Amino acid sequence: MTSSALRLIRRTETEPYDRIAAALRPEFRSDTFTPRMGDLALWGRPCSVAECQGWDAHGAPPLCEQHRKRLRAKRFRDSEMSRETFIDSGELHGGPLAHNHPPYDFTDLPPALSLELRLLLQSRLDANRTMLRRHEYQHIRKQALNAKMNSLLEGTETLTDCIYMSNTPVPPCFTASSNAVKAHVRFAIAVAAEIGWPLDLMDRDRWYEHDYGRENARVKTLSFAGFESHWVKQWAKQFIHYELTIGKAWSTAISYGCRFLPFARFVARNHPEMRGPQDVNRKFLLEYIGWINRQPNVAASQRQALASAVRVLLEEHRVNEWTPHIPETAVIRQGELPKRAEALPRPIDERVLRQIFNPTNLILASPQLGLLLHLLDAHGFRAGTVVSLEIDCLTEDADGFPALRYWNRKRTRERLHPVRDPQLPDLIREQQHRARTQHPNTTYLFPKKVANVAANQHYPVSTLQVAFAAYLKQAGV
Repeated sequence: MTSSALRLIRRTETEPYDRIAAALRPEFRSDTFTPRMGDLALWGRPCSVAECQGWDAHGAPPLCEQHRKRLRAKRFRDSEMSRETFIDSGELHGGPLAHNHPPYDFTDLPPALSLELRLLLQSRLDANRTMLRRHEYQHIRKQALNAKMNSLLEGTETLTDCIYMSNTPVPPCFTASSNAVKAHVRFAIAVAAEIGWPLDLMDRDRWYEHDYGRENARVKTLSFAGFESHWVKQWAKQFIHYELTIGKAWSTAISYGCRFLPFARFVARNHPEMRGPQDVNRKFLLEYIGWINRQPNVAASQRQALASAVRVLLEEHRVNEWTPHIPETAVIRQGELPKRAEALPRPIDERVLRQIFNPTNLILASPQLGLLLHLLDAHGFRAGTVVSLEIDCLTEDADGFPALRYWNRKRTRERLHPVRDPQLPDLIREQQHRARTQHPNTTYLFPKKVANVAANQHYPVSTLQVAFAAYLKQAGV
């Protein structure tokens, strides 16, 4: 197996498509599939008119295609008419519509392509995160037929387990398609390969939270693709798999994966002659600790964690009697771990803080980003805590003063935090209105904007970091 696990695609095989066919539910085996109104990933957002089952709803609040046409007609007479006024008046909107979503058509398709597109719809519906609009499906179908493709995997001999990436090439007929269509095509290829040509977990270089029944993790994927030493990668996989199966958190697995990465780099570049754990000895381990201490790009606070991860790996290997056996002298003593530097806190310079929260500069930030910055500055929350605040987080304490309800991850319990800024409650209420306008059923104060059909995902920390960096650049901080 190479550094990236490969699936060999043989055109003469029928078994892979038998597996795909067996994975399809009965409703996806007929010639057409018509989604229900609750199938958000295929139906889309529901119309805001009460009891309306019209499809293709857009805008805020969302309106189906037919009600948007009626609203445009009404605005010829009253250009100031708001959507809310239109929605509240049965006389204006004309009442709800019956179910009118056209079916997804699988007829007149080559057998393999038909199975792949059926699986695409079923998988998008099951994931319930990213919306696959009917016109996007129709575009994929049309382009594949015009190119006389028998399969989306056509022309591919091998597929890695890292195929669902934003820069993965798509078939030539989709080169000029929108980014959304390309993402759907990559996803279709990925799920078809996963079911038709499955790889054992230990042969894959990408593990997902759902592989271990975990949900709503901040980081969804654990990647081993960057490991330069194959045997260290397999050793790390064995250890992390064990940790997950005994109930350790997915975030802990992500942390171990990051800490073993420098160890694999050290082995590959300094000891390429080593063939496995049986070659680990005390001299080698002490050399690794010295190497860690000399790395300029490794923070002093992280050096102990890198060495400690290898120490735990050695201990678990012995306790679980994994093979091959490690020499008894291959140990790292507690006192040999790099010392954690005792440094004083380094707050952001007051001059920089004044620039960040200068009202003139804050105008450049979105209202959502402005609120996030105020919460981080005034209350000392971690970024992950702030973005995961629930929409009803604003409450009162026992004395009737405003407070924020949040989940303390370290103590695994709910806590109340007093609100110090008198303007903050009004800012939170404005954000609640924005959140409910964007995602009426969301449970989060800061819902994720994209790939969040079910409104059950919060604003990612990585997106906050990107938005903050862009704000600093725009404000010249």
